[in-house]
Amino acid sequence: MRRFAGEWSAGSVFQQAFGQLPWGHITVLLDRLDDHELRDWYADQAAAHGSSRNILERSG
Repeated sequence: MRRFAGEWSAGSVFQQAFGQLPWGHITVLLDRLDDHELRDWYADQAAAHGSSRNILERSG
């Protein structure tokens, strides 16, 4: 939770794809991707296409 809060400002999180993803998806993205732009892209794709957590774990 602390890492998540440190990565994004609270006001903008829920306007982005991250606000639409389950916590498990977010933790996978945080653990696997350090590049903010790439992580945002994966979050956008996961939210738009309804990707499962397993798909995210295999990506990146």
